[in-house]
Amino acid sequence: SEHCVASCQGASTSVQKGWRGRYWARRRGTAGSMGLKKKLMMQAAAAAAAEAGAAEGLGESETVWEAGDDPLWLLQSSLDAVGALSYDLGNATSGSEPSGDVGGAAATPAAAATGQSKYKWSTTLDAQFVFDFKAAVPKETIGVMCWGRDVVGVMRSEAGAEGVFFVQTVTGAVVVKGSKSMAAEVFSSLLGTALGVFCPKWRVIATGSPEGKAMIGGLSAKDASGRVQLNLGSLTHVLLKEFLPGAHLGEIGGDRASEIFGGGGLSENGRSRLRELGRILALDVLCNNGDRFPLIWDNRGNPGNVMLARGPGKAVSIDSQIQPIDGAQHPAQFEAYLQKVEALVRGLREEGTSVELPEFKRVREKLLEFTTLDVGQTGGIELQKGFLEVSANKAQFSVTKEVLESWRQTLAAYEPPLVGIGAVDPAFVLAVWNIF
Repeated sequence: SEHCVASCQGASTSVQKGWRGRYWARRRGTAGSMGLKKKLMMQAAAAAAAEAGAAEGLGESETVWEAGDDPLWLLQSSLDAVGALSYDLGNATSGSEPSGDVGGAAATPAAAATGQSKYKWSTTLDAQFVFDFKAAVPKETIGVMCWGRDVVGVMRSEAGAEGVFFVQTVTGAVVVKGSKSMAAEVFSSLLGTALGVFCPKWRVIATGSPEGKAMIGGLSAKDASGRVQLNLGSLTHVLLKEFLPGAHLGEIGGDRASEIFGGGGLSENGRSRLRELGRILALDVLCNNGDRFPLIWDNRGNPGNVMLARGPGKAVSIDSQIQPIDGAQHPAQFEAYLQKVEALVRGLREEGTSVELPEFKRVREKLLEFTTLDVGQTGGIELQKGFLEVSANKAQFSVTKEVLESWRQTLAAYEPPLVGIGAVDPAFVLAVWNIF
């Protein structure tokens, strides 16, 4: 430990080192577990949050909240969406155990599920709820919620700093997520849905609204850790998302990858899944989202931002973002990006259905790294075909200046303002779309 530096000063130093190790283990908690002081503070926060929730009207446990005429909910429903995708996939009977979430962070079940305390003194945190990913089935619709009566338990994902919570209700599972770039995430999700990319449905809930207060109160009352209040209580808005059983690319492993894509050569199911990934790549290029695959970006890729759902393994986009480049402030960078896109699209037009391009080979190699399965050059060409399903068929999609501007206006109308609204730049998306 940093408090127990090894040295060569004799046995007395070794004894001192051991004493210090024991001392700091008591003061700070053992490595990998929270300290007792922090644990007690979280317990106190949980008790205060539950009390505050009751004060906010948790007594109205029968209140049912409906999306109704929420403009973003209506807008999302008006697109050529995938319908009850997560509910259908949640009832599939084959595939890997669901271990990820639609917020992009893998969940690690709490060790406290055993009911044994890591400490001499037990606290209420040792009895906290553990979400059952194997048995969880998505709620059929997130458009209707009863936060007081229906919440069974809540667990925070151990990954992700913004707060992703898995919520079990009596009618199915949902996800509640905080976001520091909510407007950008929502905008890119709308665009993905319009392009035929699988995106779980979502709702934006203002924490200061009647439903928001009921939500924070209802979740806090079931949260022994106090993390709901600590992570979500200070936010102006949160995302309520469909729970999607499945695993992200970094979790599935070679056996599941072979089941999805084909072990002895690409299966028809594998070709379909790769074309779905190709559509996600087209979305990323439109949004300059280099956080997923190193297609035209110099990055390592992020396997946590693509899920392969239960059953046939449909590719689902999670945690999409938009990173626009302001052409007026950064003209050189803006033009350089457009030139990259133009070169990519030109290559796809000329030989995208027959020859694997270098950019897509990089993506295929990253898939090999993530899943330990190489889909081969044929798989790279299937990725390209999926991209071309978007770029070569622009007339099929309602991506126009008027549509994108209306989306931004809808986002900008929220009060209090949605975080990340400055990143919503229809002009940038249109500039890239025109190259497609």
